[in-house]
Amino acid sequence: IPSSVKVVFNAFIDVPGLKHIDIPETVKTIYGSFVGIKDVEHIVIPEGIERIYQSFTHCGDLKSVKISSTVNSCNHSFKFCPKLESIVVSEENVTYDSRANCNAIIYTTGNSLIIGCKTTIIPETITYIASGAFSGCSGMVSIHIPSSVIEIKDAFLGCSNLRVLRYDPISIFRVGLISIVKSSWGPFEDPIIGKSPFVSDNSVVQLDSVIFGPEVVSIPDNFLWGQQHIKYLELPPNLIHIGQNAFGNSCIEEIVIPENMNYIGKLSFSNTTLKNVYCLSPDPDIAETEQVSDSTYTPFDGIPTNSVLHVPHGRKEIFQQHPGWNSFKEIYELTDVNCDNLTDIADVNQVINVMLGKAEQTSAGDVNGDGVVDISDVNMVINAMLGK
Repeated sequence: IPSSVKVVFNAFIDVPGLKHIDIPETVKTIYGSFVGIKDVEHIVIPEGIERIYQSFTHCGDLKSVKISSTVNSCNHSFKFCPKLESIVVSEENVTYDSRANCNAIIYTTGNSLIIGCKTTIIPETITYIASGAFSGCSGMVSIHIPSSVIEIKDAFLGCSNLRVLRYDPISIFRVGLISIVKSSWGPFEDPIIGKSPFVSDNSVVQLDSVIFGPEVVSIPDNFLWGQQHIKYLELPPNLIHIGQNAFGNSCIEEIVIPENMNYIGKLSFSNTTLKNVYCLSPDPDIAETEQVSDSTYTPFDGIPTNSVLHVPHGRKEIFQQHPGWNSFKEIYELTDVNCDNLTDIADVNQVINVMLGKAEQTSAGDVNGDGVVDISDVNMVINAMLGK
């Protein structure tokens, strides 16, 4: 590039064999350039460059990027670079940083992560994850979203190998277009929820594991829509809010609803493959219902007809009468461990057999919902038998 050039505009697109890029300090702006450069492994943005926009994308072999102190605008760049593993911003840059060796570009003033890569560790100081921040990071296999995050956009477009999500935000203020699972927009429009960010024309990023932090109290609308690999999901013990359509159209087979839950949004578990739901809350009103024309929408619309709901002792009838739970044809009390519509010595023996390893340990034996099958569960069944 000649030293007289100040703007590189829509240049060097799909140039084969290009392995080295030498950008003179006279260049101030790079716009829509260096796209599809397959053989470049390292890029150094020199001092003098101020603006980078829609550049250095789809660079198949790119491994490292260094950003100089003069860059004050960097948007929609370094995306779909699956091998990118090192991002370093000059410590002299007053607009962006890569604090704590996080391998990301962070807008300093807003604590906003705008560009990441497969090795990014999101710092605990980040509050916002921008749209497309991890677009095309197909080399990423896991990500931890720290508790400091309060807003996420459609950040994980095309992260086709993302398998493990650790999620610690206590309560997301705004999800906007959060996309843990989409790779491109599809033509889906839900009549109640609106456009779902999890629908894809081509492929869906399927997580194998989601780990919620113990302090999480709210799960946003649409959060894990369409997940097909997660069969069992352990909800955090302090959870009080599940957003609308949060787990809809997924293959979750079993959930335990915490005791302090106060809201389960409509369609939150709709069209799932649920086999068992263990509700520790005694209040059926936590299930949102909404009447639209001739249809009533509930959290469990479209679940299998043989799905089983387990509710606290003495609450079976009130759950049966509540419209929010009418998708369940079989409802048993938690103390009725063997689901024979009786709480008796057989249930006590069932819990004891689980404790002794003589029966398969499932959530059914954990009568008090503390995550452990022990003598306290036995005592709870006995107290129920005795009317206590």
